[in-house]
Amino acid sequence: MAFENLTPDHALTEKDVVEVLKGGEDGRESLARRARYMAREARCGRDDLIESLMLSARNVREVLPSNRGMPHDRVFETAGELEWMEKERERRIRREMRDLCYAEQTISLIWDAYYRLDPEGRELLQEYYLDGEPAAAVAGKLDMSESTFWRKRKRSVNTILRFCERHSPTQHCG
Repeated sequence: MAFENLTPDHALTEKDVVEVLKGGEDGRESLARRARYMAREARCGRDDLIESLMLSARNVREVLPSNRGMPHDRVFETAGELEWMEKERERRIRREMRDLCYAEQTISLIWDAYYRLDPEGRELLQEYYLDGEPAAAVAGKLDMSESTFWRKRKRSVNTILRFCERHSPTQHCG
């Protein structure tokens, strides 16, 4: 499941809600794994960054013949360049952690809104998105026409969107 669109810079869409519903608990676990990875990366210090950059420099020298023989200390011309790279790395980590926080809260809001739907709306979304039943089968099971199914599906998803807009997590992440 991709979470690129679940950021404060992107308005939540019907497609995002559907993706979260289809992802079920797997989506939450994927997000948790990404958060653990980012937390480990945030704990890495300057020495880890230098080691990582030196390894990258060695790899570049091995791949590009023109770079062979270049001493390790010449990889970075100034200490300022290393400091700039550290700051950029810290900014990237902060931005990604903020986005992960936002995505996690948005997913929680979507599920909260889902559980607040009327029983028919929940059952409709459950069978169509989570269970993967075809629209015609769900409509038949709920004793409605396909056009009524599509209208109620859209209404349920829009109810979730409105709930998420009213309870936007942007104020908590940042």
